[in-house]
Amino acid sequence: MMKRCLLIPTVLLLAGLVWGDSYKKPDESIERAFEAYPADYIVFQQNGDIGVSTRIDPYPSLKDMMEPSLALAGERISKRLSGERDLTPIIAYSFFYPEEGKRVTPKFPEGGTVQAVKLNPAGTWAAVVIQGEEGIRLELADTSSGRVYPLKGLRVGTAFGDDAVQWTGSGLLLVRSLFSQQKEAPEPPVIPDGPVVRETAGEKSMVRTYQNLLQNSYDESLFEHYFTTELVLVDPGKRYVRKTGVSGLIDDAALSPDGRYLFYSRIVRPYSYHVPWYFFPKHFIVKDLKKGDERILHKRPLQENLPIGGTFTGPRSYQWEPACPHSLVWVEALDEGDPRKDVPFRDRVMRLREPLEGAASPVTQTVERFSGITWSSEPGEFIVFDFDRERLWYTARYIDKEAGVDKTIIDQSIRDIYNRAGELVTRRTDDGTVFVKEEGKIFFIDDKGATPGGNKPYIASFDLGTGKREVLYRSREGFHETPLGFSGEGTEKILLASESSEQVRNYYLYDRGKDSLKALTDYPDPYEGILDVKKETVRYTREDGIPLSGTLYLPGGYDGKEPLPLFIWAYPEEYRDPSTAGQADVSPNRFTKIWGDSPIFLAMAGFAVLYDASIPIVGDAQTVNDTFIEQTVDSVRAAVDYLAGRGIADPGRVAIGGHSYGAFMTANVLAHSDVCRAGIARSGAYNRTLTPFGFQSEERTLWEATDFYIRVSPFMAADRIKEPLLLIHGELDPNSGTYPLQSERMFDAIKGNGGTARFVLLPGERHGYYARESQLHVLAEMVQWLKAHL
Repeated sequence: MMKRCLLIPTVLLLAGLVWGDSYKKPDESIERAFEAYPADYIVFQQNGDIGVSTRIDPYPSLKDMMEPSLALAGERISKRLSGERDLTPIIAYSFFYPEEGKRVTPKFPEGGTVQAVKLNPAGTWAAVVIQGEEGIRLELADTSSGRVYPLKGLRVGTAFGDDAVQWTGSGLLLVRSLFSQQKEAPEPPVIPDGPVVRETAGEKSMVRTYQNLLQNSYDESLFEHYFTTELVLVDPGKRYVRKTGVSGLIDDAALSPDGRYLFYSRIVRPYSYHVPWYFFPKHFIVKDLKKGDERILHKRPLQENLPIGGTFTGPRSYQWEPACPHSLVWVEALDEGDPRKDVPFRDRVMRLREPLEGAASPVTQTVERFSGITWSSEPGEFIVFDFDRERLWYTARYIDKEAGVDKTIIDQSIRDIYNRAGELVTRRTDDGTVFVKEEGKIFFIDDKGATPGGNKPYIASFDLGTGKREVLYRSREGFHETPLGFSGEGTEKILLASESSEQVRNYYLYDRGKDSLKALTDYPDPYEGILDVKKETVRYTREDGIPLSGTLYLPGGYDGKEPLPLFIWAYPEEYRDPSTAGQADVSPNRFTKIWGDSPIFLAMAGFAVLYDASIPIVGDAQTVNDTFIEQTVDSVRAAVDYLAGRGIADPGRVAIGGHSYGAFMTANVLAHSDVCRAGIARSGAYNRTLTPFGFQSEERTLWEATDFYIRVSPFMAADRIKEPLLLIHGELDPNSGTYPLQSERMFDAIKGNGGTARFVLLPGERHGYYARESQLHVLAEMVQWLKAHL
């Protein structure tokens, strides 16, 4: 035994991992800026009469990150909470009334932090979801008085997501609760029940690579223990908890607008060790809460063989129509869920008027894949959206069944941000969410408002009869102002979030009739005397003529006399045509605020930082990635040439960096060019043979495009990576395809070929990094790496 123990550190050293390093910090100036807290956020109710102002804890401690957890069915949950822990919880909240400028601050819960504060449609009550030592509990807050009412004995099960607590029909709160007398978790067997057996019999199963899956029968028992809940209804006025008689592995539930019918879905066996829980067999059921009768609407089998980019066969996306007492609506694929099939219509929307009897009837069909529906407050009036993944194209149709109107109102590329329609303005009612309509007009908010001169968000009306758009408010020159919606019942008053390069985000109320702005908040600059950087929007052109852009950050005291070492941070984006690829998404008038391990901090360490540099990959959907390497390298070279030409950057001291797909990009730039002298790759995937059934937007499999998969994998070109590469990865990364093993094996490949690399594995971290210790350490690593190699 002694010999085996002595071998362990030797093996670790051979792998190149430096164990025993303590957590590092960047210099004091960066740490002070890191700790500065930007202004609180206000999320307004959709009618704008009330908002919830929140302050969060931005950086959990490493102790919080290391809390015991379980990896089950594609999720990682806290054993203590029976659900996912909120790593940036709310630590203070209040209710804000914009018209009166009044704040109501309830007593903050003792012995815990707040996961969410959810207002009911009327804005009179809030459900406060609290994570504490004994699990997730719930209290109700009266928004006018601030008085709180704990719902004692009620614990919430959030393993399936944060919709475990939702306001629904008749003003009631629907809760996925844990059983009041929950049994102890099952103990692991001393001896396994038997081997784990997986079998296939000729059916294709081209699924992406998932993590945290079930591994054996013991995992199955843990899945049932921690994910099983009981649906209950809470009356906020009476604080009465009513059982519905529905329990099990309930992942979705909604009460009809009239409060009589409960729709829910229940996961059933057999479970899978190949895919996450949302592909497991599922029964879709509706229950009459008055009579107790139930009807199984659909039994969906295990889904392990979906086509790449495809969807489920049979009914999906169930919802209640808001304007009807209990009309249930869903979507069905007309192409067997396969996007490669040539059909006139991909999906159809179905409606069942009486949930427990009769058959459903078609409402409409979509040419491309259904992507959403938004209802009016009038029966039979709605806007349906579809999306063509191959063309990156989306369409919206306004339909009024009573008037016989079916009219396309949006038809454009999702990449065409200069002509973007924006998002529908909606309001919540007791019956559901509906779009705002006034005098034959609907309303859209474009929170980008992209123009060649920079982003200028706006809110506009759209006349359903004439198709004419009218801008009601556009961000003022020198500001970045985002409309949030209307305040009150009409459309005269607009809520805004306003900021500028000199002013932190604050909130305003714009009166259209008076053409006046009223300040609602006055948050101070949190970085005054701390953050010492200068910002500039830059534009330049790639060799093939495509315009590129980015945001340049420079040290505050930089005088321009000598060129600086340059760090480029980027993430590739896919486009179908050059005209949209050249559109700039830049906001020169936004206030500079920096969170966490942002590369912008590197400007305070003496580097020029080109942040969000354009890396457009342009081409046909089937072959666009064949030139991924060339287009990426050309984009980076264009940025270097431009900044070197201005005398800002030293072309001999350039580094490239990115996160996730940006890390994949980084390794490829180093492997296939000499543009950069070093790289930083965080949470990436480098060997595409380990993601054989597609990645990102790539839908060809490894066996359909073998040469491409090998060529585009920087792991296969590790012998050509002579520039130093810093690899960082979270130990518990759950993201599809980016196993921590990807970074470990990439490090081994570089080391084995005599290259220079450093691999940092962050304990307890996910795809992104949360803990204060981890984020400060990442900043210190990046600064140290660039100073050593530039």
